[in-house]
Amino acid sequence: MSRLIAFLVPAVLVASLDTAPAQPTKKTLVLQYALEATVTSEQPLRSLAFSPDGKVLAVGAEDLYLFDVSAKAVTPTGTIIKSNPPMGKTSVHAMAFSPNGKFLLFGAGDNSVRIWEVAAKAEAWQAKVHQKRINAVAFSADGRTAATGGSDRTTVVWKVSSDGRLAEDAVIRDEQRDQGVRGLAFIPGKGGLVVAGDSGSFRTYTLGKDGAKASGGFAPKGSLGGGSVAANPTVSQWAVTSGQTVYVVSNAGMPVATLGGPMGPKQRVLDVAYSPDGKLLASCGQDGEVIVWEVAGAKSSAKYSKSRPGEFTAVAFSPKADDGTGDVTLAAGLEGGIIHVMKLGYR
Repeated sequence: MSRLIAFLVPAVLVASLDTAPAQPTKKTLVLQYALEATVTSEQPLRSLAFSPDGKVLAVGAEDLYLFDVSAKAVTPTGTIIKSNPPMGKTSVHAMAFSPNGKFLLFGAGDNSVRIWEVAAKAEAWQAKVHQKRINAVAFSADGRTAATGGSDRTTVVWKVSSDGRLAEDAVIRDEQRDQGVRGLAFIPGKGGLVVAGDSGSFRTYTLGKDGAKASGGFAPKGSLGGGSVAANPTVSQWAVTSGQTVYVVSNAGMPVATLGGPMGPKQRVLDVAYSPDGKLLASCGQDGEVIVWEVAGAKSSAKYSKSRPGEFTAVAFSPKADDGTGDVTLAAGLEGGIIHVMKLGYR
């Protein structure tokens, strides 16, 4: 069973913004720690995902936990996903809600692909098709197609039925590059899929009746390493972590920004996530800090430091701003099974 702790704490360290076009009367972006939840986990929390309406937070550990974050206090939904057969002793590394919020797709610790029906609190489908850990999952914008990719260098494209069952549609395996899949993103409105590899290379595929066909790609200059990757909402740029630095590149491979330096992470960055509008990027890592960056200005705009030892291993933005305030909710997973829920907004 999960344990829950919830309390309010003071605002955290912030930095002034020179300009704020979207909200001209508010000059400071504040990242404020709001609440805390704890789950039982022997492994680091490797994945977090918000439902499309921003009301439910999924937390991936050896099991998968769902929390209601719609009120002023984080409360468990009463759902701890324990599938049969067991999911394994390693953390869930990738998960995503369907666009309608009905299903949760995730790669389990036993390398199986699973679909959970959220309202019914029941597993809708599962199969073991990957031979190694699943690092990335994604839904298309209409929810009819999904993709999973793993360390076995394989990406599987699936058709999604109305009851949440998956049917294999195409298998992508890049035999020319000995690298696993690190990230996946469907290109909005174009029927394409981008596959990010371990070495920082990106391949684009067109999806159609004849399966998946390679249609382009790029490899940024220099090695970006095998860290975490994240696409912005329009998949026009990608953030790639490498050591203490986050590199932002366009979908043509051109450098957009380098996020780091004196105001940046002091140790290795472990995860990154874009804000719903794509203008901000959150990073977290071994130094126990969550940093929010302005992508366009490559500026550290707000920072949160935890109050206890440990490293942040996962971070996620809610896709929907809070009603009334316009604040955006962030969540970050701290080792030991602790989830920090924060509010980001102009003050």
